[in-house]
Amino acid sequence: MAEQDPFKWLFSFETAWRTLQGFEMMNMLRKGQVGGVSKGGISKQITFIAHRFGVAA
Repeated sequence: MAEQDPFKWLFSFETAWRTLQGFEMMNMLRKGQVGGVSKGGISKQITFIAHRFGVAA
């Protein structure tokens, strides 16, 4: 049986880099390390992410 790669969707270095940046940003938000967004302030976190990534909240 062949071993499955859990990260096979990371097709390129660029995709992997952006994914890691997203993970890091989410951790920073969760820890309250982003200016203007308090730790545990979920509504401000949602607004920040919606604005940052251009999606509707």
